[in-house]
Amino acid sequence: MPGLLSGLRVLDMSDYTGATTGSFLASLGAEVIRIERPGSASNHQTLIARRGKKSITLNLDDRNAIALFKGLIKKSDFLIETFRPGFLKSKGLSYEELSTINPQLIHVSITPFGQTGPYSQFLGGELVASAMGGTLATCGYPDDTPVLEALDACSFHACSAAAMGAMFAHRDRGLTGLGQHIDCSIQEVAASRNTNNLLSYQFDKRKLERAGNKVRFGVATVRVVWELADGYCFHSLMTGKFGAPANSALSRWMTEEGYENPMADVNWDTYDRSALPADTRLIWETAIAAFFKSKTKAQIRNEGHQRGIRATVANDPTDVMNDDHLNARDFIRSVEMPNAGAIQLPDYFVRLSNSDFRNPANIPSLGKDNTEVFSQLLDIGASELANLHAKGVI
Repeated sequence: MPGLLSGLRVLDMSDYTGATTGSFLASLGAEVIRIERPGSASNHQTLIARRGKKSITLNLDDRNAIALFKGLIKKSDFLIETFRPGFLKSKGLSYEELSTINPQLIHVSITPFGQTGPYSQFLGGELVASAMGGTLATCGYPDDTPVLEALDACSFHACSAAAMGAMFAHRDRGLTGLGQHIDCSIQEVAASRNTNNLLSYQFDKRKLERAGNKVRFGVATVRVVWELADGYCFHSLMTGKFGAPANSALSRWMTEEGYENPMADVNWDTYDRSALPADTRLIWETAIAAFFKSKTKAQIRNEGHQRGIRATVANDPTDVMNDDHLNARDFIRSVEMPNAGAIQLPDYFVRLSNSDFRNPANIPSLGKDNTEVFSQLLDIGASELANLHAKGVI
């Protein structure tokens, strides 16, 4: 089935922090042309950033490359970039200048702090965004230093926001015939993820603090991450009748296997975790910790699920790749890496019933599509392409 953006063209000049935006549009069926500097080194980040895209090279320090780029802009619908604000303007390629070439162009800029404001020229990255967005202060244990979330959560969510903004602008373009400039600040996305902390402070001047492997419910701090024999799991004793069946199931399992069980006589229908005395909670959690430490991830997934204890294994990469549910939904897909064989990668962002929403599988080598793109879109012949390559333009 055709994708929702089939027939549309995207120029992707982003670094790894913004590359997911182009991948999102590619999965919608757009033709995404990734532009990198000639001779750029390839690592796993840059290779994944090319997935489902065509790869060409341009050296924007050369005036001939600028002319080629403007030619591509005339025939494209979207531009994605992560340059420091002002860089493209210094090359004569600002949104205002590009929109005179192509009034329908949707220009997507993803930067640490946005296009304007006192921080707009500051450098940044995932750790900077997490810190200045307020997320970092809430991650880790209360008696230790803050820790960064795994991987690039803030940047990934910024890419999602940028893609959504591009879709809003695309819809508006259908009504007005004009493109727009999308200004996505990674700091602002990080701050939006921190909304609960902002609200708590404004309403009662309370700052959410790091809780480590625990979660706060009112005045109570409840442990929710437990060590297993070969990993970790998430589990929480839920309040009242909603949580009673699972709480009872865990208590029965502990008793059946002969573990110390201080919860054996609890009336779970009336249990309120926010009102449980701290000393009692410590006794319970010590017993639960000993029980979980004796169980493997497989036991929690299988027997725990059958018993209905509502514990969830903290999957590591191997667990995710071998997850029966994800594989049943055909989510993990084999992708060929240039000169490296096949690897397994997540396949789609969401599923739609009436269109193909999968990421294309190909990962091209750097500049693989120079001949195709420049000859078909700009009518450049083989001899001229060879000359441009020899001069370092492409």
